[in-house]
Amino acid sequence: MVFDVIVVGAGVWGAASVEAYEKAGRSVIWIDDNDDEHPTAASADIARIIRAEYSDPAYRKLAEESLQSFKTQEPYSKYFHQTGWFLIQDEQQARHGSIPSGTEDVAVEEFRRKFSAANVDDNLFITRTENVGWVEANNLQQALNAEIRVKKRRGTVTDLIFDGRFCRGVRLGTEDILGEAVVLATGWRTNRLLASHNLAQVDYQVVGVPVLGIQLTDEQYMKYRDMPILCQPGRGEILPPTAQRIMRVNNPRSFHLNSSSAAPTSLSPTHICFKENWDFLGKYFPDLVDRPAVISKICWDALTDSQSFCILQVEGTNNVYYVGGGSFHSWKFRPVLPELIAARLGLKGDDNSEELWVLLTQEQSKKHADLIPTRRWE
Repeated sequence: MVFDVIVVGAGVWGAASVEAYEKAGRSVIWIDDNDDEHPTAASADIARIIRAEYSDPAYRKLAEESLQSFKTQEPYSKYFHQTGWFLIQDEQQARHGSIPSGTEDVAVEEFRRKFSAANVDDNLFITRTENVGWVEANNLQQALNAEIRVKKRRGTVTDLIFDGRFCRGVRLGTEDILGEAVVLATGWRTNRLLASHNLAQVDYQVVGVPVLGIQLTDEQYMKYRDMPILCQPGRGEILPPTAQRIMRVNNPRSFHLNSSSAAPTSLSPTHICFKENWDFLGKYFPDLVDRPAVISKICWDALTDSQSFCILQVEGTNNVYYVGGGSFHSWKFRPVLPELIAARLGLKGDDNSEELWVLLTQEQSKKHADLIPTRRWE
């Protein structure tokens, strides 16, 4: 059988691509080397922040549309928790940062009353925004996948099969899967697959951020489960604990990975790359620094210059496409991704998204300056 499209990858972008093609009535085969979402995909996680707070107008418009779906549309609303967040910034960040200040000013003294053990400087600007929350990412991904009629074929794509510029399909071990088009939703690994055919590389760099998941006791969970998210740009983010009693601690200071280097994922929580995570946790929750870390990983993604979505035809091919987030923000846009993919890949005839697309991908519009790597992974 020759499928209309072969979708490779089972993260957020792979699932959204399958959803877009399925809705357009195309025959799809969906391939990933894992039974469920890829555990090392940038989108695989216990929890992700959902917000529309961006200084970039185009990004904010799309994020607001997506946030509304998280609030009101099943299955998104089932796994979304609107907790609000505290945004903690210095004066420079408050005036010129990539995250707009919140809607409600909060005095440092008031913040200290809520987080009595926190070590907060008097000169910080603290605002609160209610229109922010977090999503049970892996649980929602499983629920969305269950609604897709196409079921994944487990296997590792080892090669692309070309006849001149036309890609006839993909190779799974000794088996060839044939299709009229191939969509690579393979994140930062994409260029490694393209390199074997001397194809032009997609313009991104491989970037990783350290993430910890702290195991709380039942008592600690009850104490912190309804807390707002804490976000201090350039320092980190702390999310409320999940039902599994795990509190996620992010560090936005990223590492750059050479294209030929191995990308470590799970590491010991005592590895030096997590020191800033532990320090950040200790600044706001000193009572939790002795708790064990059950998640300690580097989350790798493909970072584009514009830090926005990447939906394009691979140069030198007639029918190979790459789709990806361009940053770590894809989960915030999951509800609108299928429509965006459909518009960009010609699956709908009334595409009027070109103006929005130009605004989304303009290079001078950095979405999250903190993610630009200043250190290399050695």
